[in-house]
Order: sequence, then structure tokens, then C-alpha cells
Amino acid sequence: KEEIQKDINKKCFICGINRDLFDSKSSGGFEHHRKEEHNMWVYMNFLIHLREKKETECNGLEHYVLHKCR
Repeated sequence: KEEIQKDINKKCFICGINRDLFDSKSSGGFEHHRKEEHNMWVYMNFLIHLREKKETECNGLEHYVLHKCR
């Protein structure tokens, strides 16, 4: 459990880029990236949206992601 928490605090859950890189190279740093650019809950909501949507009603992007997640 400690190892998982270290990972969550040290790198982006979505892209895997290390916290140190964001803190040294980007405006707003790691926290901005994690909360605004790669918020894991936004991704989770999108996946839930796809599971609940009829496949015939999906647009191109939704269809692509849906099939990649299967």
C-alpha cells in the first residue's frame, strides 16, 4: 500500500511522467498537471459514460476508446 501511495505522489497516473519534471519545467507544476490536465476522475467518468452508452450511438473517438478498453 505504501508503494502505491508513493507512485501516486511521484508520477502522473495517466501519462506516467515523473513529478520532478513537472515541478521543474512546467508552469503550475505537478499538482496543476494532475488536477487540471490529467485528472484521473475525468478519465474514469469518460469510461463510465462509454460503458453506459449504446455502441451504435458512439462517435469516432468514443468508439475507438471503447474498443481499446475491451
